[in-house]
Amino acid sequence: MKFALLGSDDATLRLVQAIAADSAHEVVAVYGAEQHQRTLFDLAPGASFDTDWEPVIHEPVADAIIVARQTPWEDRNDVLRKLFQCDLPLLIVHPACEAIVAFELEMIREDRQGLVLPFVPGQHSAAYRTATQLVSGQQTALGELKQVVVERTMATTSRPVVLDQVAHDVSLMRPFLKTVRRVSAMAPNADATTLADLTVNMTGESGLLGRWNVSHAGQHETAQLKLVGAAATAVLNISADPDQWSLTVEGQSQATETDDPVPDASAMLQAFAQLVEKPTADTAWMAASRDIEVADTVEHSLRRGKTLELHQEQLSEENTFKGMMAAGGCFLLLITLAILVVGSVFEGVQRPLSYRPSEADQTSDTSPDEPADATADAKRPGRALWIRLWPAYPFAIFLALQGFRLVFIAPRATSDKR
Repeated sequence: MKFALLGSDDATLRLVQAIAADSAHEVVAVYGAEQHQRTLFDLAPGASFDTDWEPVIHEPVADAIIVARQTPWEDRNDVLRKLFQCDLPLLIVHPACEAIVAFELEMIREDRQGLVLPFVPGQHSAAYRTATQLVSGQQTALGELKQVVVERTMATTSRPVVLDQVAHDVSLMRPFLKTVRRVSAMAPNADATTLADLTVNMTGESGLLGRWNVSHAGQHETAQLKLVGAAATAVLNISADPDQWSLTVEGQSQATETDDPVPDASAMLQAFAQLVEKPTADTAWMAASRDIEVADTVEHSLRRGKTLELHQEQLSEENTFKGMMAAGGCFLLLITLAILVVGSVFEGVQRPLSYRPSEADQTSDTSPDEPADATADAKRPGRALWIRLWPAYPFAIFLALQGFRLVFIAPRATSDKR
């Protein structure tokens, strides 16, 4: 398979190394990777290097695209939108963007039936896969899982860096917590530019608890993922290189041996190639979007000082359109009602003020048994019918807008286009 690379970082470098070690794959084009250009040139000497990435979606350059977390282009979100609208499979390092953009991209992916796989560094490492196996099945070595804990020390604790790390680590916690229902975040100073002592509490399915906390450290960063069970506790020691992760179970003096020593990047590459060869209904990008949403909710929880619910709504273009139309209908009803009330008051005040009967009208046209106002109303010319029907016009326009969903239908990609 031929790959094109957009941007570069440590995670994509490991992917390129895995591609270089596999004769079935190659990197044919690299865009916007000046930071690691020398290393990439050694790993992919036959690749073309450029800064203009758009030809990769218009010309048959590659079979798939790898997108790094760090890209040199200013409007990264627009780049992602264009990539999701093309028919090429995408392998994107997680987290890639903000939650609202991720959900928008998911709607594009769902509409075009695109193939997008997020790459969570470490999720395919041998030690992590062994950790997931410890809690699978009816009877496990840990017993009933009670809590999932991630403890980190970070050299850089700026707000964006910490929240990105939360999104990454929640992806590692999700196989154990399943769906995250509630999020509560605490920090000494919620408005600070740094989050050196952030603690995040999460509640997953069946009330399973998750906790994530970070503290400031020097240049040496460490992290642990703890699976606290009723019978024992497993500790996954996390380092910068996922292939160096180790797993220890309480009561064992040595790290747990892994049966599958395939490197993290190589395992990810194999999973991606299999998905491209045999596409299936994949929800990995939606799951990654939910993880980014948890990180965004952390910031909202800090600002509001309370526990927030995650409703796990199923987003789609059709549901978004229905929501906008419902909001628009309520707005039209309120505006029309307000105009009717104001218009009625104005008309009621205007009629007696505007009528000044003449002496001739009073003597000739008014009979003793008929009020003068009735005679004046009969003489006054009525408004045209199209003017009197004005309250119906906003609703007619609103109903006409409902047809836009039928007019602007995005074409669906077919499997033979991939």
